[in-house]
Amino acid sequence: MAEEHVGEVSIAEEVVRTIAAIAASEIEGLSTLPGSVAEVVRVFGGRGKGVETEVSDGRVKINLRVAVRYGPPLHELARRIQEKVKEDVEKMTGLQVDEVNVYIQKLALPREELEAEMGTEAEAEAQAGKGEEG
Repeated sequence: MAEEHVGEVSIAEEVVRTIAAIAASEIEGLSTLPGSVAEVVRVFGGRGKGVETEVSDGRVKINLRVAVRYGPPLHELARRIQEKVKEDVEKMTGLQVDEVNVYIQKLALPREELEAEMGTEAEAEAQAGKGEEG
């Protein structure tokens, strides 16, 4: 029996970017410094800088710009990011991921990360206070 055509499915690049950002942020060792993939996921839900995608003919190329914590071997961390992003994007979209390029752009020292987290908590408390006043 011939397969019946029921319509088309199109997945926006923003969706692919979001999946890639969330997948990358799940890897232990990424930093939450401002502008990092983990921070982009926390603040913007995966939209914004740090993740670029090119989708063409059912194939995907992904570029990730990340900040990482000091300590873990960088090449192993990058490999885990590549594997997780490829697996999640392919599983969730059915697209073929040809490349996951990881650009480590910042090494977060323990003090920098602590200061970033403290600033984030202070911002959240300030926002919560504004919501109660209104």
